[in-house]
Amino acid sequence: MSDTPETNAAWVEQKDMVLLCRKLERERDDLMSQDYRTEARAMRYCQERDEARNVIAGWENKWKCAIDMAARAELERDEALKDAKNYHAKMVNLTYELADARELAQQMSESNQVLQAEVRDYRKKERSIP
Repeated sequence: MSDTPETNAAWVEQKDMVLLCRKLERERDDLMSQDYRTEARAMRYCQERDEARNVIAGWENKWKCAIDMAARAELERDEALKDAKNYHAKMVNLTYELADARELAQQMSESNQVLQAEVRDYRKKERSIP
């Protein structure tokens, strides 16, 4: 090779072309690397989104179950209150019946005492007759 200005210019041009190609390759590789990182980040975000959706669905199911349980508890509470009112009414009736039974027992006791007194009097009279 001769050292002519044309060969030097061609060599410089070729060298510049090689450097430019290497620079463009590095930029391409950097952009591809960024694309892969961006794609990986996007995939990670999609996975996190899906996991969040699953968590939300789980909480929605738990919320629905809690609402159902609360509704059932409210119905059971209403039924228990109704039963308590019925038992209270029965207790009041039994209390009145007990009071009536005690009064009747008192009257029967008094009647029995009067009857026993009359029987004693009658027996005394019977004995006194000769």
